[in-house]
Amino acid sequence: MNLRLHSHEKPYMAGGLCGAGNQNENRHTPYIEPWELWKQAKEAYFNQFGLEIRDDVKTYGPVNYVGTSEDRKGHKPIRVFVHIDTPQNVHFTDLKRGHQWTWFPKGQQSIDPIEREKRRRQFRENQAQREQETQARHLKRAQWARELWRRSVPAKPDFPYLHRKGVGVHGIRYLPTWERRVYQDDGTFATVRIHGGVLVIPMRDQNGVIWNLQFIFPGVCPALERDRDFLPGARVSGLFHWLGQRTPTLCIGEGYSTCASVFAATEYRCFVAFSAGNLPAVALLVRRAFTEAKIVLCGDNDLPDQRGRRAGIEKAEEAAALVDGFVTLPPIQGGDFNDFAKLLKGGSHDQ
Repeated sequence: MNLRLHSHEKPYMAGGLCGAGNQNENRHTPYIEPWELWKQAKEAYFNQFGLEIRDDVKTYGPVNYVGTSEDRKGHKPIRVFVHIDTPQNVHFTDLKRGHQWTWFPKGQQSIDPIEREKRRRQFRENQAQREQETQARHLKRAQWARELWRRSVPAKPDFPYLHRKGVGVHGIRYLPTWERRVYQDDGTFATVRIHGGVLVIPMRDQNGVIWNLQFIFPGVCPALERDRDFLPGARVSGLFHWLGQRTPTLCIGEGYSTCASVFAATEYRCFVAFSAGNLPAVALLVRRAFTEAKIVLCGDNDLPDQRGRRAGIEKAEEAAALVDGFVTLPPIQGGDFNDFAKLLKGGSHDQ
């Protein structure tokens, strides 16, 4: 399949780098306790960048490092300074994604417009440089992904994951050996190896070109605390894998087992987006390639997270709205369509 479209990756945008909208010049705002200041700042950071900070600062004043829900376990690329004196503020520097942002609670003094514009110009310059570096890294990792794909062989249906999920082989392959480095906070690394081989799922762009691979292990890897992985540093956004021939109705789901189950039940072509966050990007690409198709987003019926959000449902609804599509959910809380398929067969679903 050759869709011949352009992927639209959305870069992180800083918006107002100095807390635009929080510039009330009234200096008589009641003092905010440090713990409450940090609580409000984390909420504001999520609203500004869509990144949920998972760590708390250990001290107020000195530099702290925190990570987000999108960062690997143990990695804390965001440098934070909590300024508890008037005007109170919290300054963030994201060393991974490159943005800087100073948040002021309502009623506090912001920095002057000249300094604000200076920071905005610097942000745009840094962003252009980062995009060039990211593209170069993606190209390099894509070469490695294609080499691993070349080394792989057709997968067999008796692989433990496929057997456990009750799904077949649809354009995926197998590598008998797999390993990767896992870096520690002190800069050292350990090599993790998976015995028993891994499934390999290609992650292609709209032209059918492989940029990344998803690896699925026989079971949960203790060192990684998960049963799957991607090539580190490789492109993810706007990539997909598809099952089946073109049909008037097209389905999009998060994971391979979900799409394999939907395909087995409907014979509709299914696109694997690999994550909830990637559903909107994949949906846009599919719509531009198949303008007349009916698009169904097969969302995961997620339970609410700590913030009350249900990413599988919310991102499916967002994607459907972008492409005039439809959302369908499995009738089981906390499950996906593969879980539902197994229940119909008299089994139990994963939690």
